Amino acid sequence: MSDWITITAAVAIVETRTRLSNAREVLLDAIEEGHVDSKSPPLPDPLPIELFAGGITWVDIEFDTRIAAATQTMVDRDSLERWLAGFSVPPASKATPRIETGLPGRKEKGRAIIVREFERRRDAGETLGTLAGEVRAILNWFADAHPDADRPQPGSTENLLREAYRQTIKSGI
Repeated sequence: MSDWITITAAVAIVETRTRLSNAREVLLDAIEEGHVDSKSPPLPDPLPIELFAGGITWVDIEFDTRIAAATQTMVDRDSLERWLAGFSVPPASKATPRIETGLPGRKEKGRAIIVREFERRRDAGETLGTLAGEVRAILNWFADAHPDADRPQPGSTENLLREAYRQTIKSGI
């Protein structure tokens, strides 16, 4: 005979064993895919007419009934244990750093970082004789320092640094 536990208890077991923050979704996927057995109380069909008193609509009743059924779902502990024994937590992916612009839908692509590196190079007297050379040097540095970040194109980087580079050349730095 199977040992049935509540869905809440099953989620707690999955959270403890896997340390996943989305343990509930992972468990529900396992149930949906048939890896873990579950049972829910049947929905009443048809719903009693007295439930419609007081302005409650069919949608309200169906939604509330489904929520009640979902929270009363029971999970077979044996199938849960078998599934967990073969379950491996996917390796954490190295997330690409997100550098925000503050503007919706636009990636920053490290422009502020590039400007700071140009200023550091300027202050250290490391600027090159041409803007194109300076841009190549900075973009090479950026690729090494931030390999997972989106990189801007050389033309947009030239546009970004053009005025600051002119001021640097004028001042003889």
